Amino acid sequence: MHTMKTNMIQKSVISTFLFFFSAFVLIAQPDDRINRVRAQKAAYITQRLNLSVEKSQSFWPIYNEFEDKMFALKKQRFGEGKPKHPNIEELSDNEIQELLNSRFRHEEEVVKLKREYHEKYLKVLSIREVAMLYEAEHEFRKDLIHRLKRGEERTRH
Repeated sequence: MHTMKTNMIQKSVISTFLFFFSAFVLIAQPDDRINRVRAQKAAYITQRLNLSVEKSQSFWPIYNEFEDKMFALKKQRFGEGKPKHPNIEELSDNEIQELLNSRFRHEEEVVKLKREYHEKYLKVLSIREVAMLYEAEHEFRKDLIHRLKRGEERTRH
């Protein structure tokens, strides 16, 4: 009984902290969408995984490190100055081949990074919690895309 009550208090403290942290990020940096989304994602994942204070303290530094490395990979692939969708009709066969090879190298780096951090997650989370993490990430992305589309529809009318 005491452990269950302590666990509920810990979860309440975490939820409160994440709520105020999210609010702070929204107020302090209204133009910084990345930080806002990260704060919302952290709150969502913490709630879905029902993380204790101890697990949160172990998990979030690892997860944030993973997010930073993924962001760096995406920036490297889609950095400034590079066309996002080159016109295939205007490229030579050799340029197309290099473009495709570059995509495959990038995808391989992403998979390698995901495997590396999967192993790190397993050091602080159970396999069930890791599976729930992946599910929560997917749900959060889906919800974010839905919210963005709704926002676009409102600005069109």
